[in-house]
Amino acid sequence: MTLMKKIYFSFLIFLSFLIIGLSLYYGLNTNKVVTNKNTSPLNNVENQETLSLLEKRLKDLEAENQQKINEAEQINTQDKLLSEEIRLKMGQLRDYMVQLGYLQKAIQTQEEELKKELLSVDEKKILEQKMKDLKSQHADIQTKKDQLNQATLTLIEERKALHQKKTENETTIKEQKKVFTQVTQLKDFEEEINLLTEAMNYNEAEKKQIQSLLIQNENNDEEIKKLKKYQLFLDQQLLSFDQRIKKIEREMKAFKENTPLEEKKKKKTFQDVYGMEEEKEQLVVFHQNRTSWKVQKLKK
Repeated sequence: MTLMKKIYFSFLIFLSFLIIGLSLYYGLNTNKVVTNKNTSPLNNVENQETLSLLEKRLKDLEAENQQKINEAEQINTQDKLLSEEIRLKMGQLRDYMVQLGYLQKAIQTQEEELKKELLSVDEKKILEQKMKDLKSQHADIQTKKDQLNQATLTLIEERKALHQKKTENETTIKEQKKVFTQVTQLKDFEEEINLLTEAMNYNEAEKKQIQSLLIQNENNDEEIKKLKKYQLFLDQQLLSFDQRIKKIEREMKAFKENTPLEEKKKKKTFQDVYGMEEEKEQLVVFHQNRTSWKVQKLKK
């Protein structure tokens, strides 16, 4: 979760405490407190279901990712063993090549000795036996070298295949991390929507509470003024929360479609002008009264 979102969540929590504090104030300053427990909350069942699915998906991704990480560790261990085995076999091959070179040179020396004309029959037989033994040793070592060479080539091919598997595994882990980040982002969106929806439900409940308090305090102008000011505050918060939810939904859509978020330029209104707070409140009350008057007129 980004720093900005953490700050935003902290701000929402602060607002919740502010609303609770104001509610307690009005509750303690009135003779009767009517709590409407039948308030219908905003429908966030779909949001909760989506959150549950995203949480399950994240757990599955974590399990799959851990499995691939374990496979990567096994591959690295196997690769080290193969590398060491190949190194040892290559060293043995070099030893065989040195021995073969020595034997080949000894055989050539014996062949040159046999070409001498002054050799006796016994000397010739001894040299021939030595040469026969040397050739036998040479053939035996050559066979061992060929077998070892083939075994080494097999290990090299096995290590190549292991490296290919390692590359594929690393690609999978990279993709898993990418998907995990995407699902986490979607979960953050849904959590913020859920938090905002809960705040809106609380505001709606508070508005119903205020309606009851307005009736109870209809003869108390000072209390009516405070209640209406609080009511205005709740309306502004509901509008702000609703706008934020809509913005999050646009962000989610842009995120899913991998397109840049296009924000509409906000028109500057009287509410955006610095100061003149009393005039702004009067303007809002005027519009509310005007809307109420139109509704009553239509009913007639």
